[in-house]
Amino acid sequence: MSTSAQAVQNTVATSEGEWKKIRDDPVQLEALLFKEAIVRCEGNYCYMGVVQAIDPVSKSLIVAQLNGQKDITNLVLCMGSSIEDVFVGEGTSKHGALVQTLFKQQTKEEISPTRLNALRDHLLSHLRAHQLPVEIDLKDGETLRIAQIAYIAPPYTVKEVYCQNEIVMERITKLVEEIPPMQASTETNITLSS
Repeated sequence: MSTSAQAVQNTVATSEGEWKKIRDDPVQLEALLFKEAIVRCEGNYCYMGVVQAIDPVSKSLIVAQLNGQKDITNLVLCMGSSIEDVFVGEGTSKHGALVQTLFKQQTKEEISPTRLNALRDHLLSHLRAHQLPVEIDLKDGETLRIAQIAYIAPPYTVKEVYCQNEIVMERITKLVEEIPPMQASTETNITLSS
């Protein structure tokens, strides 16, 4: 059996209605990252590979296509307006880990879970002080959701602010940039604007 036939056999189809639901939920949309998928666009064009990047505004996907030697041969931009269906592989992709290591931005330092929780709580307090309806997402316990239209993922910097509404995104980003430094237990300043 060919690799593409195996991939098709091991995928879970999302109906067109479900794709529209996924594309309107930033958390579900982000869950597609680094998963093997087949993206069907207008005109029955299909692109198979690993979802490398997602534009949360236009819902466009960048699919990394790999050859048999696990080398990336192509990057395909699937415009959000032309995507009709997405067939997502079950579980974590072996190829997804490869694409993730090649493309995922490497952080200069790993942040401990304790420090990450402190950053989250500091940002949560700051946003609530500005009277934003912010809460911790119950699905993962890490993501901050603001009025069900925007979210901020760990490590809670301006790069992790996602929102479909550009005006709201700009205002939230500005608040994240303006947050006062948090005093850490080691007497070093931590800022969230990176």
